[in-house]
Amino acid sequence: MLGWLFRAAKAIPIASSKDDPAALERAYADIGKALADGELVCVFPEGRLTRDGALGELRGGVLKVATDNSVPVVPMAVRGMEGSIFSRCLHLRRGWQRLVFRRIQVRATGAIAPQALSLDDLRAAIVALYGPGGH
Repeated sequence: MLGWLFRAAKAIPIASSKDDPAALERAYADIGKALADGELVCVFPEGRLTRDGALGELRGGVLKVATDNSVPVVPMAVRGMEGSIFSRCLHLRRGWQRLVFRRIQVRATGAIAPQALSLDDLRAAIVALYGPGGH
């Protein structure tokens, strides 16, 4: 079922260069094609979900995508996913309704040009979007 969902969402599978360098290069090529076709591409710069929902270490793939394709990056934060059915910190004691029916917020800020993008600046922008006490 998840495979169907990912295909319908046009998800591009990404592997680390350590796990599968060829898959990573295919992913970069697919992302480049999607951007050239005028598609909007969402990249999760952490590369994985964290156990506690807090912002993890950002990885350099987002920099490569932005600079190789000369596209800006719009920092975003998705609030309210921690403890949901999609997170790794699942709390079954809270009941299935709280796992499925959650209040989710998506916050965004202005675009950062590829030549001005750094992981430190991107992280600061994302942290600011989460706001006090948020992850």
